[in-house]
Amino acid sequence: MRKVFLIAPAFALLTGCAAVSAGFTSVFSIAPSSRHGNFIQDATPATNAKLAGEAAAKLLAAYPPAATRFDFQQGTPDAFGASLVGILRAKGYAVLEFNAKQPVESDPANHFRYVLDEIAGMNLYRITLIVGNESLSRAFVIKGSAIHPAGGWVRKE
Repeated sequence: MRKVFLIAPAFALLTGCAAVSAGFTSVFSIAPSSRHGNFIQDATPATNAKLAGEAAAKLLAAYPPAATRFDFQQGTPDAFGASLVGILRAKGYAVLEFNAKQPVESDPANHFRYVLDEIAGMNLYRITLIVGNESLSRAFVIKGSAIHPAGGWVRKE
């Protein structure tokens, strides 16, 4: 019985080492680019512009504009993405837009993605900004045609 208690932790340790060396990714790794973008179908242009302004304001507080470059890892064909790119450029950020035909090698710390989605049945929108391996998230509540923050920004490092 003692042998089982001694062998089990050693086996678990070796299994963990094998998983790391085999290249398995963490459950917390960043999802493929198909899971990034604007998933809200019925948002008005004014709502997209307000949310982009809120996202840009948080990025201004967290990353210095003149010393930061954002390399978008996804296209920005939606109103939120286009507004966000415009605001970031106006605030002094260097922005490298995504081009599937001419991919550019860049520093992973500069990689930028976003997710704008809706929490069904709760009148909540959520923005998640992913810069390198860090993410910033915030929920917004919809009351009529107005949109208000539903809490503070959450940062995962």
